[in-house]
Amino acid sequence: MDNERWRKIEEVFQNAAERDPAERNAYLTQICGDDQELRREVESLLAHEGFDTFIHEPIKGAARSLATDSDHDLIGRRLGPYRVAEMIGHGGMGAVYAARRDDDQFNQRVAVKIVKRGMDTGFVLGRFRHERQILASLEHPNIARLLDGGSTEDGRPYFVMEFIEGWTITEFCAANRLSITERIKLFRQICSAVQHAHQKLVVHRDIKPSNILVTASNGKDEGAPKLLDFGIAKLLDPTQPAADPARTATMMRMMTPDYASPEQVRGLTVTTATDVYSLGAVLYELLTGQRPHRFQSYTPTEIERVVCETEVDPPSQAASKAASEAAGESDGLSAKARKQLSGDLDNIILMAMRKEPERRYQSVEQFSDDLLRYLEERPVIARRDTAGYRAGKFIRRHRLGVAATALIIVSLLGGLIAANYQARRAERRFAQVRKLANTFLFDFHDEIKNLPGSTSAREMVAKTAQEYLDSLAQEAAGDPLLQSELAQAYLKVGDVQGDPWGPNLGHNDSAITSYRKGLSLARQLAAEDGGNRDVLRVLAAGYFKFGALQSEAGEKAGAGESLRAGIRVNAGRFGRSFVRVGQLPASAQAASGDRAEEPCESRAPAGDARRLHLDRPSFRQSAFHQSGRQKSRYAKLPEGGGNLATNDRRRFEERPRQPRPGD
Repeated sequence: MDNERWRKIEEVFQNAAERDPAERNAYLTQICGDDQELRREVESLLAHEGFDTFIHEPIKGAARSLATDSDHDLIGRRLGPYRVAEMIGHGGMGAVYAARRDDDQFNQRVAVKIVKRGMDTGFVLGRFRHERQILASLEHPNIARLLDGGSTEDGRPYFVMEFIEGWTITEFCAANRLSITERIKLFRQICSAVQHAHQKLVVHRDIKPSNILVTASNGKDEGAPKLLDFGIAKLLDPTQPAADPARTATMMRMMTPDYASPEQVRGLTVTTATDVYSLGAVLYELLTGQRPHRFQSYTPTEIERVVCETEVDPPSQAASKAASEAAGESDGLSAKARKQLSGDLDNIILMAMRKEPERRYQSVEQFSDDLLRYLEERPVIARRDTAGYRAGKFIRRHRLGVAATALIIVSLLGGLIAANYQARRAERRFAQVRKLANTFLFDFHDEIKNLPGSTSAREMVAKTAQEYLDSLAQEAAGDPLLQSELAQAYLKVGDVQGDPWGPNLGHNDSAITSYRKGLSLARQLAAEDGGNRDVLRVLAAGYFKFGALQSEAGEKAGAGESLRAGIRVNAGRFGRSFVRVGQLPASAQAASGDRAEEPCESRAPAGDARRLHLDRPSFRQSAFHQSGRQKSRYAKLPEGGGNLATNDRRRFEERPRQPRPGD
């Protein structure tokens, strides 16, 4: 008969046994239908069930009475150096007594565990000695220590352990209203004890709150959890002889269903993952006040269905549901603490309680470490690792640092935005001021320059413009547009002060200073952008005007250098030179030291109509009046190209007016 068939028979039998005998026949007819073999098997079990009840119940009652009487007979007797004081607990195979050392060596209170009379079969005695040997191999501050051992006069084995006075871990947490964090820290100490047992190749197999006591006595161990009862523990040592299969199968079913793993319920191989599951169930109850499984009848069929097939509710849902069903907070958890369960703690506990052992934490240590990561607000293993999740954990872990950093960043951004706004606003205001200044200094001047009696106003304009431009020049570094405007403005101020070809104030020295400043800026711009024709135009005009004033001041060498420089700039501006030294007035030629027929760097192309004329009447009147107002020779480009001609005054005077140099 396969397992599935047997489970079906067991389920129908359990349900039928719970009904009145008069109702069983109708129930079996409904459930079994045409499956007569199933009905025969169930009816056979029901027949034996009635016989067992009739025969065994009186025997069981007598045995319980006998066991109780014999157990109390030990009170007041000595077991080795210890005197038994009282019974403090009992189980299926043994009883636990409180005792004191009674040999006048020292005073010590201990707990003595002994096999019950009537249960001292070979199998039970073997399990008892097995537990005693396991305890002897474990030395951990959170595991009850084995102190001594022996046998009674009638051959029943016993062992002596440290006496733990305290509450179960769930009672302790509720009584002291511990927070979620405090409960987890307490629980991690039990994880450490279980991990120690696993390292000794021992699986506890019966981890539950009643087997975890928290000390209540004053002293350094107050509030320390202790793991008890290794009665059904299993050794994983492969060097030990294999147990009898039948006995192993029986022991597999020795468990507490509320905390048992699916493999325990099904009788499969037990590993350290079994204790991981039980620890998860304990932590579930510790944090929610509810057990993870809900049983109605605790029948084998129900236990297997609930533990192996029914998914556990997330702890946060269980805690909220329990809070809504019951008034108050009997488990000591506040609403805020229950909300704290949602998220990482849900995932951690549910991972520990997965149905498949291989999908749980690989060890109790890994389980405990994940709880530590939760306490330290670091990313946990039990949750999918996303960038947003890791960032959120980092922020919660470093709240102050992140808040301070965020405040600094916000302040910096605010400062940058404000500075950028102020800069743009200042730039707009600056452009408006520049426009206003240009309008006042230049357009206004041009309107009044021909008015009689405007000399004083023009001098004021020139002086104000000079101060304005000098102040602005200090902030022009790195701003080509502003430097270009300044260069042109300095030339304009120079024109007002001492234009060599137009009306001026006659302040030639001031004009030379202004032209020099304008030339300095124009040369700097030309060095950075030699192909900018607007810059070259300003530079050429500056050289010609500066050279003209130098000539009037008697600086012949300087004038010649400035004028030749102007010619070279124009060559660069138009791609070729359109001026020969012979085109210049005689005084300029004398100042340059060159002969009239000395060629320039290149000749003009045939048919090129562009010309550069430095022979305007204003040039004759201002640039060369100090040389005896001698007549100058003028030249122009022939319409058909070729060499430039001289002494052609008539043709020049008939020629239409051309722009001044640099226009």
